[in-house]
Amino acid sequence: MYFKFFLPASMLLFFSVAFSPQFEEECGGDEFVVVELFTSQGCHSCPPADKLLSKLVDEAEAKGQKIYPLSFHVDYWNYLGWKDPYSDAAFSERQRKYSVALKSGVYTPQMVFNGTQEAIGSKSEEVRHRLKRAKRAAFAEITLQTNLNQKTTVLDVSYDIRNAPQGSVLNIALVERDLTDAVSRGENRGKKLHHDNVVRQFISTKVGEGKQRFEVTDVNLAKASIIAFVQSERTMEIFAAKKISLK
Repeated sequence: MYFKFFLPASMLLFFSVAFSPQFEEECGGDEFVVVELFTSQGCHSCPPADKLLSKLVDEAEAKGQKIYPLSFHVDYWNYLGWKDPYSDAAFSERQRKYSVALKSGVYTPQMVFNGTQEAIGSKSEEVRHRLKRAKRAAFAEITLQTNLNQKTTVLDVSYDIRNAPQGSVLNIALVERDLTDAVSRGENRGKKLHHDNVVRQFISTKVGEGKQRFEVTDVNLAKASIIAFVQSERTMEIFAAKKISLK
């Protein structure tokens, strides 16, 4: 079933990226879309949306498309007896911000496209329609650099953003592909669930120049990526995005 309730209501950028030689940017074309799936292992309706997101990941990689899927696991299904190991209260709060900006309510599975469109994440036709409508070009200047300390398993992400509009923030997500879990309780009891581009760590910071640090002891870096994107803090619109594979 879909879990949904409603809450009361309260530029374009060019994103150029420089990074360490061991990492390769995986993008193509001029338009981009950030796709955020809000999902949970405790939600019976979510596995089809997880599969659809994985398909978007595979298609983007195969075709060199600038489509950046992220899987945010919310925590409000955990009360049913299965605690999603990737869930985070901060991800639930992020979805609530979208519910205000888009007047969409909060439910799973929900997909949000560039912060301006949303759809039920398991409905393939609607998802692809919204994805196409949300595509946009990007402008402004960003330098993004990554440095991994193999001894301490610390990943530093340095950034320098210029000409960003007022009210923008930089979001940096560490995502991991090809995760499988056997669920023993809750609505998906007895199933093995597969996920791609699961957000393992997420940082929002001010635009400008700086550095953020990720602890990566529990992440398979051979299947991990950094997805960074610039977003309006007020409207939640996303203006630009890039991805760097850590393999």
